[in-house]
Amino acid sequence: MIGFSYKRFNSILLFAIAFSLFLVGNDIKAESCGSLIYDLNSDLHFSNAWQFRKGDNLDWKELSVEESFWVSRNIPDYGISKTENISGYHWYRCKIVLAENFIQPKKPLGLHLGKVRDIDETYFNGVLIGKTGSIVPNMEPDFHKERIYSIPSQLWQMGDNVIAIRVYASGYQQGLKLVPHIGAEETLIRKQYSSENLAIGFGYLFILMGIYFLTGAFIRGLRGENIFFGLFSISIGLYTLIRTQYRYEFFTSFVNSYTFELMILYPLPAFFINFLIFHLDAKRNLFVIAYEVFLAILCLSVPFIKSTYGWNLSISLFNYSLPVAMGISIFYISKDFRQNLPKLRFILIGLVGLLPTILIDSLTALEILSLDGTIYFGFFFFLVLISVQLSEEMVASLQKYIEMESELIRMEKIKTGFLLNISNEFKTGIEKISTVFGKMKTSSSQAKSDKKSWESLDAHLHNTIAMIDEAVLLRKLENKEYFPELSTFEITTLIQQCLDYTEKRLEQKRKTTHISVQPKSAMIQSDMHLMTVIARNLIDNAYIYTDKSVRVDIEFQISPGKFTFSVSDEGLGMNHFEQENLFKKFIRGQKNDSIPGAGIGLTLVKAAVDCLNGEIRVKSSEGMGAMFVVTIPQGKS
Repeated sequence: MIGFSYKRFNSILLFAIAFSLFLVGNDIKAESCGSLIYDLNSDLHFSNAWQFRKGDNLDWKELSVEESFWVSRNIPDYGISKTENISGYHWYRCKIVLAENFIQPKKPLGLHLGKVRDIDETYFNGVLIGKTGSIVPNMEPDFHKERIYSIPSQLWQMGDNVIAIRVYASGYQQGLKLVPHIGAEETLIRKQYSSENLAIGFGYLFILMGIYFLTGAFIRGLRGENIFFGLFSISIGLYTLIRTQYRYEFFTSFVNSYTFELMILYPLPAFFINFLIFHLDAKRNLFVIAYEVFLAILCLSVPFIKSTYGWNLSISLFNYSLPVAMGISIFYISKDFRQNLPKLRFILIGLVGLLPTILIDSLTALEILSLDGTIYFGFFFFLVLISVQLSEEMVASLQKYIEMESELIRMEKIKTGFLLNISNEFKTGIEKISTVFGKMKTSSSQAKSDKKSWESLDAHLHNTIAMIDEAVLLRKLENKEYFPELSTFEITTLIQQCLDYTEKRLEQKRKTTHISVQPKSAMIQSDMHLMTVIARNLIDNAYIYTDKSVRVDIEFQISPGKFTFSVSDEGLGMNHFEQENLFKKFIRGQKNDSIPGAGIGLTLVKAAVDCLNGEIRVKSSEGMGAMFVVTIPQGKS
């Protein structure tokens, strides 16, 4: 059990929120438009005394304009105006005065405007230096891109210089979100991307966490809570990444990227609610289904929205629906609360940290607040706590599984012992019957027609005794009670005896069986009993699962320090599932259920090979036959 301190988590939460506010709330030293500038190598922020005018006239980009109808404004100048309708075109102008002996810039300069609502064209001394978004042929607003425009060095001149920004607002929000900043272009770009490293790192972390739990869900048998938590975490990761300038690595159009952003945002409440339902073993009700239908409609409508009015309406509807998601979550959490408290303790603490950041992020999306970044800490805090909750349960489930597996092994040993005890009694009876039949066979006169029947009966009796002996041998091998006895013997004779035994028992005298031993009359040093078991069962297997016309190859080859024995056929082969369960006890081949056998032959072969410190490999595919290859060190066990 993992210890937990409420004070500690509260401290972490307060620190995360305070740190995020610190990141977005740093003040900067700003110049006023019209200020005299001596050095272009220093960072210049122009916040005060910008000239503003509603309307549109391309002559306003020029160095000198009539300013009697212009009003003074400070930047940032962003949001919804309470006094006038700013939608449509409006202009911002800032004059920069270079001293007579100003210091030339050492590096190419750039202008960082930040985010502009919605479309802009930016001029320096009457020359267009950059633009973002377009009105014709289609409305393509982009209020997310961080504008960084190059200022050609030849445009700078001693005395007056003017930045003129032509802005088109397609909705109620308008203006410039950040203080315009002139500095070394390379440094501006590097700072912009480095400022988003934290968000990008969190995004990839969330995606990896989601993949981990999705993988765990499939490994553990499609557990619902792991699936929905994985989808929830991956969606948060994608949402985090798309909120950075990283979006332009994947999308050339802001409209498409913003559509994708909203379509991964809207399913998040449904993923979390379904996670709760599965985690608490609850049932989905009509409210959940209705809410999911609403979110689905909202999500599917996003690709058809092409205006900022539509986006704002869609986001507002989503925000208004969040209390419904909270109500549904509270319903499931409060239901059987005492009973489910062990499953909820970390989730509840994570929610305490997450909900304020979701509210802040939603207000930021509506541009009522400007606190980017808090959502990353909130989701990280929340996902880590859910991960701890699920990990605890995964560990507990694994321990329970291990205990069940141990119990199954114990029960299997009891079952095997019981069956072997019965088999030993059965073997004693069969041996007595075999003795009686042997006396009858030698003492009575037999017709030629009866001789074949006597031989077949004798073979079946010996096969039954051999099956019982093999079951006893398998138990000894599994319990490490069998100790190999090394001897030197001729392998060709052993293989031929095993083949004769199989053909006699199955009454199959095949002409399509080929034996190859290299070198001929090879002598090997190993346990003769185990080698007989290996050869007989592999040959038996090839004969049982193939037609009489199918070719069977038996090969043996000696190489330095080891020998290789293989049996291959050109039969139906095996699929992947059959190969996975090939050496498990009591699992038969799937081709024909009427084929006789106890289902321990290949299990015994594997145990015998392991006892001799060897290895067995299988090569097979459906319709392509099968090959069993046994490699054993010579004279070792």
